Amino acid sequence: MAVIGTDYGHHDPSSEVLAVQKFRDDLRVDPSICNKILESIAAALYGLK
Repeated sequence: MAVIGTDYGHHDPSSEVLAVQKFRDDLRVDPSICNKILESIAAALYGLK
């Protein structure tokens, strides 16, 4: 698994405490994809799966 990231463009996350819920509620993104992004991929990356 490859992980690519950058700090460019990050803002203070405390200003958007509902970001995860907004992402889940966005009907443009299939719920199964949301789960992969927010749960499955992170669990696999950290060895929690």
